[in-house]
Amino acid sequence: MYDAPLRVRLPHYRGRLLVAAVLSCAAVGPILVMLGPILVGLLRDTLHLGCTGQPAAAGETAWVCPDGITYLFPGVLLAAALAGTVFCVATVRIVRSVSGRAPKGEVRRAAARDLAWLGAAPLVLQAPFSVVAGLSDAYSSSALVLGLIVGLANLGPFLTLNRPPLFVTCCAVAAAAGLLVLGRAVLLTPLIAGCVILLLSAIVVGHFGEERARDDRAPASTG
Repeated sequence: MYDAPLRVRLPHYRGRLLVAAVLSCAAVGPILVMLGPILVGLLRDTLHLGCTGQPAAAGETAWVCPDGITYLFPGVLLAAALAGTVFCVATVRIVRSVSGRAPKGEVRRAAARDLAWLGAAPLVLQAPFSVVAGLSDAYSSSALVLGLIVGLANLGPFLTLNRPPLFVTCCAVAAAAGLLVLGRAVLLTPLIAGCVILLLSAIVVGHFGEERARDDRAPASTG
């Protein structure tokens, strides 16, 4: 259960998770800086992705391409994937290291709760703003529909906290909803990617906690 015992006798793990998040981003930041110009050159100047060709002199083609920052999107996704992998591994190691100083399974459950809620909350809170944007002339109605889908999907981790298997499933649905809009909100890509990473980390920790809990109960049931 993810209930009252979480509030007592837990080691300090949140600070270590915050440090792990900062270090994960810092570790992949230079990768994005190095890959950025390469990706822009490859996608725009070599592959002409998203460009419009116009006939020019001597049988050549003149390409009109979007602004270069558009081509940084794949680099942002790559950096987010790397940072997410590093953070997930670090989170599992941190949870394992502090679990022995708390009631059985409580740190794992508390960490899964914290990660899921932190990742889901911004995606729930965006729903009213998406509705307003979808009703305005500046954005299409898809902003309203997608905003509501993402907002409703991310309510799951808050509503299923006391049902661990369903909680993990709801985290997966919430993460999938975040991925659904990742390419549509370019300016918010880092924020959405961070929320998805937190939700995926909650899935890893939550599933790990349930597997360990079943392993702990197995000898008692056979004895």
